[in-house]
Amino acid sequence: MIIEDVEQEADRQQHAANFSAQLKDHILNIPPVATADVVDLVDKSFDVFDMTMNGIQMAAAIPDALTLTQSMRLVAEVTQDAQAARTAINGTGRFTFAIEAIEPLATYVCFWIDPAGPWAEDKARILKDNAARGMSAGVMLGANDAGPSYVASHFWQHAKGAYPAYREMETAAKNMHNTALVAGYGQGKSLTKTQKARFLAYLHGKMSEGDRSYYFGVNLNEWGATMTRYYYILCAALFRSHHLE
Repeated sequence: MIIEDVEQEADRQQHAANFSAQLKDHILNIPPVATADVVDLVDKSFDVFDMTMNGIQMAAAIPDALTLTQSMRLVAEVTQDAQAARTAINGTGRFTFAIEAIEPLATYVCFWIDPAGPWAEDKARILKDNAARGMSAGVMLGANDAGPSYVASHFWQHAKGAYPAYREMETAAKNMHNTALVAGYGQGKSLTKTQKARFLAYLHGKMSEGDRSYYFGVNLNEWGATMTRYYYILCAALFRSHHLE
């Protein structure tokens, strides 16, 4: 697939996903009531790549998401990987991405969303798993108004994962995680203050009694760095298991 085709597909998928994968369109903008009654997300699931494409659009308009993307040089990372991948496939050619922009991330997602070649299904599963992990963490971090420096320090994937049977996918998997993290961060940040409160109340309602007692049986200022990080990980896992596909 030539770069023009990838860019056109990215644009098509972003527009197609507009009304189905924006989290803010599925959370009522009214204050939450009793936890048991916060049901506006029940039985709703989102395709992780649709959420990523929508989230990239949102992130482009959110200063904290742009700060995160630019400080971690994500666009440069994905550009380098996409260039290497295309050269390996076609032998020649260059991707022409604007390094200052965030939109090339959508082109990158479309380039890898349906990997070709042998064992394509296994490769797609690797990318989807990394995207889901990044998206779920990003949504939670954005909804709780975590700062970009916190996201970069605690949830950015710096090292490549190990996939011995598919070494060619290791860089793409890392970049997919980080791209989805930024996109999820944009999704979470785009919620109103009321929606954020409602969303958090909903996730707290999904916790076990033991987890709720552990986290909310003490004052928030007593949590500490480790407890805070594991709170984000737990909530992200709950969102992923109930709402990402």
